[in-house]
Amino acid sequence: ASGDELVVNVIGLYALLALGECCFVPFPRSAARASSSDSEDTVMPQKKRLSRSAILTLLKPYFWPDHTAESAAINRIRAIMTWVCVILSKICNLTSPILLGWASTALAHEDYVRC
Repeated sequence: ASGDELVVNVIGLYALLALGECCFVPFPRSAARASSSDSEDTVMPQKKRLSRSAILTLLKPYFWPDHTAESAAINRIRAIMTWVCVILSKICNLTSPILLGWASTALAHEDYVRC
């Protein structure tokens, strides 16, 4: 039990130090913000943002390999199987709590045939 108390005390101390740092240590200002605060008429340039289609165009090779390589068919099959596995894992993550709930309810009612 003393090991558990030590862990709880260390985590509590860490949380207190993190909160104190958030409250009392000033956030560092970037050079652009520091220079713009000196002269108010300076306008900050707007950051350019990528459109959704540009982002999808950039990420397309990671989701669907090009047909230029000799092993393009194998790479596309791998990509499809990766997404099938991702979807199946999501389905398993959603259904497993339901199945565990049914099993625990059946055990609580001593209905051993249903679980």
